[in-house]
Amino acid sequence: MSNASLRLGKYARLPHHTGYAAGTKWGTYAAEQFAGAEACRPDPHQYRAAYDRWKKALTALPGAKLAGRFEVEGRMIVGIGQENVLENSIALHRLWGIPYIPGSALKGLAHHYASWLAAQPNAPFDAAAVDALFGTTGDGGLVTFHDAWYIPNDRDPSGLQIDVITGHHGDWYAGKIVTRPESWYTERGKAVPPEMDRTFAVPPWDFTDPVPVTLLSARGAYLVVVQEDPGIERDRGAWAKAAMEIVTEALKDWGVGAKTNAGYGRLQHNAKNVIRMRSAQDKADEHLAQVRTEVERARQVERAAVLEGRLAVLEAEILDADVDTTSTTTVIEWLELVPMLPTPQEVCDLAEYVSDWLEGSPALRQSVMEHERYAALKAALDEQAPGWDA
Repeated sequence: MSNASLRLGKYARLPHHTGYAAGTKWGTYAAEQFAGAEACRPDPHQYRAAYDRWKKALTALPGAKLAGRFEVEGRMIVGIGQENVLENSIALHRLWGIPYIPGSALKGLAHHYASWLAAQPNAPFDAAAVDALFGTTGDGGLVTFHDAWYIPNDRDPSGLQIDVITGHHGDWYAGKIVTRPESWYTERGKAVPPEMDRTFAVPPWDFTDPVPVTLLSARGAYLVVVQEDPGIERDRGAWAKAAMEIVTEALKDWGVGAKTNAGYGRLQHNAKNVIRMRSAQDKADEHLAQVRTEVERARQVERAAVLEGRLAVLEAEILDADVDTTSTTTVIEWLELVPMLPTPQEVCDLAEYVSDWLEGSPALRQSVMEHERYAALKAALDEQAPGWDA
């Protein structure tokens, strides 16, 4: 059989099956089932084709996407508490029997890490940003964490490894209570107390038998993919980048899955290996945005050239103007252009000249001051030439 998931979930040989001697311990059964699952090998060509189809499907999704290769340091156990006919389990892809990291596990880890980080002094973001990124019970987040698939490896096609965890103090952990026999007291020449006084909790001493527990662990590299909400219009890609940075630190510092206190579940990642997964629509949108930027830049250059020519004749136009024949609209246009002069001193000198020039026609001055745009223009001039109209 090539599918470890089926081998554990549907084809496990249990104690009531034939072939086991009477009295065989449960640990022996479990060890044999896990060894059988670890020996399963999916067809490498078929799995690689499925992996490529999965990447292609993710690439076609809308919104900014980032993907990164994460390598397990040692071993990893995700999904140890999943429902299984054996005592311990592991997250395996149902179709291929390959270990993977569920997107829910990555999101939960990253959310917990970000919440902890936001509570630290001088945190780079606050709780509101965490809620926006990961969502709340009443609102979805701005980033989706996809399942991380095992990256195909011809030298290690299954990504699985048999592991053993040995407990030495099971009775102490379970809080077992024992009763000393009467002989324990008589052999020591002591009076035998009532049975109630002869009970005690088993301590974590070195006289108990070790209990090895066999299980499956995962190794290898995994492709972690985060996808930004396609509805985001501003700062596209920023939220996906933040999510990737958070999950990278969380996987490195805390680890994912079970037994992280014992060093399991740590994954290392090189930030240089982060790639953008762009669909054809993403590329078209980016090209269109680039064209629009170039058009706007060209328009700005054109407007700047026109403005430069207009400013060149502005001073001469003002100096040659007749106060008795100049219209209110013309003066307002002057006041709009004066703040755009190259230096603050030129702005101040010409603004003061216009103010003094208006003194020659009180009616024109009053008309200009009553114009609907005068208040905003005066405020702009006041910033560069305080007291220009005094």
